[in-house]
Amino acid sequence: MFNNTALDVVIGLVLVYLLYSLLITILGELLATWLGLRARILRISIERMLNDGLDLKKAGDKWHNKVSSAISRFFLKEPPSFSSSFAGLFYNYPSIKYLAKLEPAQAFIFGQTKPSYITPDNFATTAINILCDHGTGATKYDQLVFSLENNTLSIEPETIKQLRNIYNLSGKDLDTYKAGLIAWYNETQDRTNGWYKRKISFILFWVGFLLAFAFNVDSIKIAHILSKDKDARTQLVNMGIALTKDSARYKGFVNGNDTIPSRAVIDSGFARVSKDIGAANFILGLGWDFSEIKIDSTVTDGVPDFKYYKKYRADINATTKNIHDIRAIASRRRDSVVSLKQEIRRLAQDTTLKKRQLSYLKPADLTTAKAILFKEIDSISNKYVTFFHIQSNIKTDSDKIIPQITLLNNVRDSVNKKAGKRYISLLSVKYDDAKQVAVITGTRHLSFGEKTGKFFCTGLFSWSFWGFIITGFALSLGAPFWFGLLNKLVALRGAGVKPKDDTDLLADPAAAKADKPEVEKPIVIQKLIDTDPVASAVRELRYRYGNYPGVLSIGQGFKWVTEKVDGKDKESKVEAVEIHVIGNVLATMQAEIKDGNYHGVPVNVMANTIITAHLNAGDTIVNQTSIGTLGCFVKNKKTTGKIYLMSCWHVLKHKNDMIDSGLNTGVAKVLEGAIGPTMDIGFAEILISGQFDNTLIKISQDFRAVTLNDAKNELPVFFHGAFLGRQSDAVIYNHVVDDQKIFHSDTGQNHLMSDLFSITRYKPNTKIPESPSSKGDSGAVVVDKEGHPVGIVVGGDESFTYVVKLSNVFAPNSPYSTYYIPF
Repeated sequence: MFNNTALDVVIGLVLVYLLYSLLITILGELLATWLGLRARILRISIERMLNDGLDLKKAGDKWHNKVSSAISRFFLKEPPSFSSSFAGLFYNYPSIKYLAKLEPAQAFIFGQTKPSYITPDNFATTAINILCDHGTGATKYDQLVFSLENNTLSIEPETIKQLRNIYNLSGKDLDTYKAGLIAWYNETQDRTNGWYKRKISFILFWVGFLLAFAFNVDSIKIAHILSKDKDARTQLVNMGIALTKDSARYKGFVNGNDTIPSRAVIDSGFARVSKDIGAANFILGLGWDFSEIKIDSTVTDGVPDFKYYKKYRADINATTKNIHDIRAIASRRRDSVVSLKQEIRRLAQDTTLKKRQLSYLKPADLTTAKAILFKEIDSISNKYVTFFHIQSNIKTDSDKIIPQITLLNNVRDSVNKKAGKRYISLLSVKYDDAKQVAVITGTRHLSFGEKTGKFFCTGLFSWSFWGFIITGFALSLGAPFWFGLLNKLVALRGAGVKPKDDTDLLADPAAAKADKPEVEKPIVIQKLIDTDPVASAVRELRYRYGNYPGVLSIGQGFKWVTEKVDGKDKESKVEAVEIHVIGNVLATMQAEIKDGNYHGVPVNVMANTIITAHLNAGDTIVNQTSIGTLGCFVKNKKTTGKIYLMSCWHVLKHKNDMIDSGLNTGVAKVLEGAIGPTMDIGFAEILISGQFDNTLIKISQDFRAVTLNDAKNELPVFFHGAFLGRQSDAVIYNHVVDDQKIFHSDTGQNHLMSDLFSITRYKPNTKIPESPSSKGDSGAVVVDKEGHPVGIVVGGDESFTYVVKLSNVFAPNSPYSTYYIPF
């Protein structure tokens, strides 16, 4: 396997180019259709054949006429002399005219008034008919000869010469003459295809440049990110490998054919590529995020508001001091928590070592050793009590800060109102009694004008401009080029693109049917999507409220409703739109969604918190044998006799080697993993010998997929997390959770994930969900009541725990498909 950083950087860049090339291919196709580009190029080729540069001759020697003519030709505009020319007569002839979509009088700006395609037979027949119509004679052949010999149509010299040459070679046979015209047309159209490709490449370059500029797709910046950020590099490489294995995903756009895809294929391709680009952008942090930029600015305000500012300043000073004091106390308590956790971890490891040593002690020493062991266990328990007490105090401190911050925000809002500004925080309010003025300094977001200026300055007057130029040239090469290169690079890396054989057809039964139209599958998919009222409501509500302050997520979920059945109230769980919001906007959002439904679709508005990965920076999940960050044991079909650990990648990635502190030996080595759009998974190889199985976490069956019925019936599940050190019970709440941002405290970044599922438990005697997991539980394997593993815990908020689906991890197109869980 050839695998190094430089190759992975290139694969990442090629993947980005491929995805954006697919996007501009789709946009270019839509643009070409809207502009009638094929029809215009075809008109120019026929004009070249039948008019022989008539418009250039009519432009004369005057420079402004030449410039005007050149501009018209560049933009493929029809010259004024066209309608009265031989080519104009050709296009107005009924056999050609009625091939167009619109009449000239119906056209609007770029409306298509010429056909996009003319068959060779139709061209030849129409040309002969026009010539015959302007000739005289007893037969059609005589009419043709008269028209050619006398040039009754005033055809340009070179064109009439070509028509006469074809006539002379025809042996005075009308069918042979027609065949000659067909051959001439075909030869010209072969060159027309080259004109079209050059024109579309030129358009794609500018579309690509504008797209790169608009979305900040800077090739230089991307290469720098990939060379420095191992996680981003790994995730993009894994996306690239998965895309090369899914050969049917963009089949209609990477096959290099000149055929025009159907509108259904374009629409479905746009949806797919938008999702893939979103995932790549999230990994690389692309885009212009001016909303996060804050600047300090100062404003002076005086009479009559001066007396108010004096009061505001006193309020700010007092409130700021209170917040500072509370935070200082909370900081000291957090330091105590860190020390306690380290002490608990040390004692736990020491206790584990002593438990192992018991089997080697003599009976006489056993009693003393057990007494020491129990004493340490009691010490751990006492420290846990202290730990939770301090944690409770920290929460109390946080609760104290909230009203102080609210007061500070109220003061800020009052200052903004008086000063006519939009500060998001105040740095100082100073005043001058003599001048009776107040000087207010604060932090604010950029104005629209400042954002616009920064956008153009950054894009045009920095190295980013050259990065955009490189991206534009790269995208103009087209998706087929980048898809072919990606396949070769992935094959070189040794990640496994198999040679073309019947395997792909077996994997995709639809692809085996050569006579099945490509458009059928997207049409069916689109129909299914459009007929799902919940999915439609999710899309509309995301568009309306997706950027609403305080809205955490909008997706498909469930809602408990009460119905009358036989005169009695009965609760049932129905599919609904689920909107998670922070607490202070709950009432506002509930008021927006009147009666708890949107166009007849149930809507469940829930107060929640930001999803966080269940791992503190530097923490490790310790199982009974102190192996380290253990989810479960797995094997690999490619290797024999080796055992691996499986857990979340955000857990495993902190250490290359796992050490058992008690034995002071390495027990496992991290091999591979990634945080991607649908998975957060990692693997480490066990380095020591011993008995390793999943009996403790009760895995007795193969993994299985999570279904809609599991969510509706709230299938019982459980997991063994490190926080409690024992089994935690829960139920499956939602079988599909999309577009969730999971915060990782170690990197300070959000990771956008989709196709997760959620589990929960309910507070006693209510239907109020609460998360069954806590910090330290990331990597725990979720198992159903039959012993089937179904997922791996990745994070949670106060209401739900979010779980990566094992059906995605072990899917045939996954880079980890060769791993499996033994049972």
